[in-house]
Amino acid sequence: SGVPVNPEKIKIHIGDQMVCRGAVACTFDQNAAHEELSKPECRVSVQLGTGKASIDFLTTDLSAEYVRVNAEYST
Repeated sequence: SGVPVNPEKIKIHIGDQMVCRGAVACTFDQNAAHEELSKPECRVSVQLGTGKASIDFLTTDLSAEYVRVNAEYST
C-alpha cells in the first residue's frame, strides 16, 4: 500500500493476551494462547499503530493436516 509502518508501534494479541509489542515477543501464557487458537473461532488482533481505520476478516485453518487433506484430491 505504500503506507510506512513503524515496527515499534505494532501490537499483536491472541485473544486478550498481548504476545508481541514493538517487534518483540512478550511474556505470555503459552497454554492459554494455544487454548485460544484451538477454538473453532478465535481472535487475533494486529494493531499497526498507523491510524484509526480497522478491518475484520475471516480466515481458515492452514495446518499441515488441512494442506495434506486438500492436496490429496488436487494432485
